[in-house]
Amino acid sequence: MKNIIKVIENNGAMLSSDIAEEVSKITGENHATIRRKISRECTKKDSLLGHLNLKFPHKENFIYLKSQGFNEEFFTNLKNAANKTRSVYSYILNAFDCTNGVIKYNKACILSGSPSKIKGHIGYNTIIGILNRINMNDYIFLSGSPYL
Repeated sequence: MKNIIKVIENNGAMLSSDIAEEVSKITGENHATIRRKISRECTKKDSLLGHLNLKFPHKENFIYLKSQGFNEEFFTNLKNAANKTRSVYSYILNAFDCTNGVIKYNKACILSGSPSKIKGHIGYNTIIGILNRINMNDYIFLSGSPYL
């Protein structure tokens, strides 16, 4: 467990597979074993680790140290992880970068790259709601129009 925490302290928040790879280099343990340790640790109430309830491909989790909080490095690492895995969240996170963090709501629906009602796909309302829940965005109204 100490090695997992040390890797996150040095590199910041990252995907569970990336943590497993780094720890494997240090200890020589199997990736699957390390990912199970991470998963178990994240479910404990008094854990030092936290994870976001975002659906990344291949059941990966984005793991962070609770003591580090949601700083700028955290959000940069989250965006990089979304881009690396080609997650549905990458489109909207990159759109926030391109627009200096302010997007009109009806444009966000387009920029998210997600349809609203196709079976098996995460809709843009869900993506925006999840990002709102983890404090990545907020709704504001300017001249009567909603913005993120």
